[in-house]
Amino acid sequence: MKLKCVKKDEGSRIKNFVTTILHDEFSIDMAAYPHSDLDDLENSYGGQREVFYCLIDNKKIVGTVAVKNDDEKTALLRRLFVDPKYRGQGLGKKLVDAALKFCKENKYERICFRCTERMQNAMKLCKAYGFVETEKAELAGFTIHHLLKEIP
Repeated sequence: MKLKCVKKDEGSRIKNFVTTILHDEFSIDMAAYPHSDLDDLENSYGGQREVFYCLIDNKKIVGTVAVKNDDEKTALLRRLFVDPKYRGQGLGKKLVDAALKFCKENKYERICFRCTERMQNAMKLCKAYGFVETEKAELAGFTIHHLLKEIP
């Protein structure tokens, strides 16, 4: 299993991976999470304090996570997905570890994650890392959970 930063030529594979999981597991939530950022990863996650990671197993994408700059002190944790066939192996932890390490190295003070109530595995994982739910918002039939973690 290899963790690597995404290169621009891998965008279509990543978009396919993420949108397949969204469609198969969270199709109701797709309206709350448009995937236009996946059309141009280089511009969406190419800032100095931004990154998009993939976990690769034998040339197959099995997990993703991204860090997006929200403001000078705050990062957004995005696109946290693990292939259903690879779940339960600690890969989500490996992805969150990489994202938190990146945030610390880039001097973010906090990181936030937003998810719907159907994204229970991701929410549970983030809470295990000390993310705290700070608000809930109702949006077109969805409950969006806003989780925040201070970075020491």
